[in-house]
Amino acid sequence: MKCPECGFEQKPREVCSVCGLVLSDYLAKKALERDRPEPTAEQVKRGQMVSIRRGHKVIRNVNTRDLPEKIQRGEIYSSDEISQDEKKWIHAGKHPQLKALFEKPPEVEESKTSAKEKPKDPDIEVHDPEKKARLKRLAKKHASGKLSDEDYTQQRNKILKKAMDEQRKQADTGEKRATLAGGLGVLMISIAIYLPIYKVRLVPDIILYSKSIMATGAIIFLTLFAMFDMARNNFRWSRSIGLVIASSLFAIHYMQSQEIAQVLSGKQETIVGGIFNGFDKVGVEKIKPAWGWAVFAGGAFLVHLSGWLRGRVD
Repeated sequence: MKCPECGFEQKPREVCSVCGLVLSDYLAKKALERDRPEPTAEQVKRGQMVSIRRGHKVIRNVNTRDLPEKIQRGEIYSSDEISQDEKKWIHAGKHPQLKALFEKPPEVEESKTSAKEKPKDPDIEVHDPEKKARLKRLAKKHASGKLSDEDYTQQRNKILKKAMDEQRKQADTGEKRATLAGGLGVLMISIAIYLPIYKVRLVPDIILYSKSIMATGAIIFLTLFAMFDMARNNFRWSRSIGLVIASSLFAIHYMQSQEIAQVLSGKQETIVGGIFNGFDKVGVEKIKPAWGWAVFAGGAFLVHLSGWLRGRVD
């Protein structure tokens, strides 16, 4: 652009080499003096536009899909405001990203940072030792004045962008593993209900579904709750649900073992009620646990593991 004072051709962000006018400050001042129409109520209702104010003056109208990026880049300052109607629309939860940004707007200093002042890093944790070392070397060069602000920011952002990409890939992989483990665990528990849990000679295998309606109902309820938690609550309670399922299965097995022990010790002649109803001492001695218990245990472990994997991603 041409300098408004002397007419010399300059880039918009440079200081005029002839008259010394700071062109960026001049453009910002002109932007504040320009009158801008406010977006219509229909545009605000649809979530298309919001008007950004400084004081009582509208300084710009911004499309909502561009607003988060502009705030993060520091183009919209913490002193800027939006109208009360638009705040109600944002806080109503129609755009969670905007809501979060306007609850805690980033602090951006309007004054220029000195040449030796280190720019603030984004909230990115760099776990790779090599990238950490590179960031430290860049910071030392910038502090000693060997790197300009622009070069330092550009090189730092490249490193942080690679770190962000790696973290996203790790998060996606962890989420897929958690979903796979949780789905497989629920499937195993659902199948185990119809598998033999005890084997007896000359008698059909004992299945939990056909012998104990209450125990089956409890396991099915916990399994459905685990599926709901994975689908709607993002594995929030999966670890606890896996432990509850395992505890319930252990309680069922313990109660059945106690019934068998009472008959073997002679305290009672036959078992009354439960899955071993009518079994005497001879029949009890022929009972052996079947592989259905192993499938139950594996399913409960995988449900618990899915919650742990999802927690690592967060």
